[in-house]
Amino acid sequence: MDALGKPIEVVSGREEARILYLGVSHSLPSDQGRRLVIDIGGGSTELIIGEEFEPLLRESLYMGCVNYTNKFFSDGIISQQNFNNAVLHGRRQLMSIVSRFSQEGWNIVIGASGTMRATSEVIMANGYSTNGIDENGLNQLIERCLNLATIENLNQLNGLSTRRLPVFIGGLAIIKALCDSLLLDKIECCTGALREGIDYDLSGRFHH
Repeated sequence: MDALGKPIEVVSGREEARILYLGVSHSLPSDQGRRLVIDIGGGSTELIIGEEFEPLLRESLYMGCVNYTNKFFSDGIISQQNFNNAVLHGRRQLMSIVSRFSQEGWNIVIGASGTMRATSEVIMANGYSTNGIDENGLNQLIERCLNLATIENLNQLNGLSTRRLPVFIGGLAIIKALCDSLLLDKIECCTGALREGIDYDLSGRFHH
């Protein structure tokens, strides 16, 4: 605070989810109906169901691309066993929210921020899909990563940046767990996310 000269506000996971949804909703058409928005960060995953600009249900879970990569792929090896363990752990964490979210329902699934966008770009750059993350493209990408066998070898994937490479496999396991638990067959990605949500939230405090 002294270095910035401004007070610092630390937000909770659910408040982060609210702000995230605000950023996402302003970057998409308002006539999409009910959306399930998912953001996989470094240490947590936010899930929000909302309509237009209003979040209806939000949750934050301690599962992120950094902590999953460190926990399940700490030796840099991508094996079937390591990957299965990561996905299973993710599905166990999601058990607490699956029923509530499934009962609420949604028309479209939106992926926000780095992990989702990076996965979508890699899937398309390698010819596994032509439009975002779908079941077939996701499974092909997982199979390719298992064949590459190490995190270091992921640099052979088209479209994967060097910055994203070290934590990519942890995020991929979380996406697989999400698709398995919530029965998702397609995820579309958007440009709006937390940063844009903060802008809209701060603006909204002074203007309608």
